[in-house]
Amino acid sequence: VVSRAATAALLGGITDIAKKYDYAIKLFTMDPEDDIKEAMRKCVAEQVDGILLLNDELELDDMGMVIDLIQDAQIPLVLCNTIYNEKDVPTVAIDYTKATYDITKKLLAEGKQHIYFAQTVHKYSINQFKAEGYTKAMEEAGLEPLILKSSGDVSVNSVQFREFLEGGNKVEA
Repeated sequence: VVSRAATAALLGGITDIAKKYDYAIKLFTMDPEDDIKEAMRKCVAEQVDGILLLNDELELDDMGMVIDLIQDAQIPLVLCNTIYNEKDVPTVAIDYTKATYDITKKLLAEGKQHIYFAQTVHKYSINQFKAEGYTKAMEEAGLEPLILKSSGDVSVNSVQFREFLEGGNKVEA
């Protein structure tokens, strides 16, 4: 789950680099119910010099359609915080599988065994990679992966997590 603070920090970093190279930033946002194809057409119609796409909720087919639309318009494209291996598209991201594997191994080395992995039910493209790294480390240690699914809605999650923690579940990390 990416918090608003993390998103703000990410956009701040992008803005800093853009200023360094004397680029202007134009931010296009979408709501979940917006038509992605129409949103991308509007973006392309603005005659931008390039697109940095930060959308990790797109299904593979929609992502392919978006990439095709942008490439057909001959606009440079870079994906950010999104994994898409179907086409040769520049991507700025970390190895999420390795990162969650490494942090889980570190926690295990500290003697922790009740390590939970909180994951939202939203279909972020990177979630599966994070869960794979965590699961691999837990299974290598002979432990059952403890995945806690959340809705992504803070008001719902607060109650869910409070009940979980007060319900006697042992949580070390």
